[in-house]
Amino acid sequence: MKTKSLLLATVAACTATSIAFGAVSSNIVGYTQLNLVAGNNLVANTLNAANNGTQTLFASAPDGTVLFNWNGAGYDSQTLSFGSWDGTEVQLAPGKSIFVNVPSAASIYFVGEVVAKSSITVAGGGKFNFVSSVLPIAGALDTDLGYTPTEGDTFLAWDASAQSFAPANQYSFGSWSSGSPQIAIGQGFIINTDPSAAANVWSQTLPASN
Repeated sequence: MKTKSLLLATVAACTATSIAFGAVSSNIVGYTQLNLVAGNNLVANTLNAANNGTQTLFASAPDGTVLFNWNGAGYDSQTLSFGSWDGTEVQLAPGKSIFVNVPSAASIYFVGEVVAKSSITVAGGGKFNFVSSVLPIAGALDTDLGYTPTEGDTFLAWDASAQSFAPANQYSFGSWSSGSPQIAIGQGFIINTDPSAAANVWSQTLPASN
């Protein structure tokens, strides 16, 4: 999966539209483009839209697209067939990830606002957490994206080109077995926690612009 993101600060974050009211909005809006390969892609929505429902976000997906949402024990699916979805729509708010299976390569666009501050709870007790960065920023999971790993965390990334999971990257004795995971914009991934681990809150704040 390849991604491209463009954050559009509309006249210094909407200043021109709000100055008449004596206030300045701090909202930043933009779009993220996800380039999907034929087959399975583990993706995320990094912009908060008016409607984060999966069938709305993926309305432009090609016919035959199947969405696989992890429910904690297995996958619930939704299929786009002849222009209509079956299955139950779920919310894909920033911070969550989902498998998208497309019959042929396709580009999907998400439009919305950047969430300046967020907190995601990564469930402990050996759970598989399908998560993502809330912010549309690429970089190292811990140093750039603010995730504080806990002992026994296992990071799983999907390799769309190989249609398989990349080798597991485990955090133990204070370091990752394969180095800090590198995250692309719009990339979904899995954090599998140690069975003895407690819940871990992942907080992110939009870096201040220079």
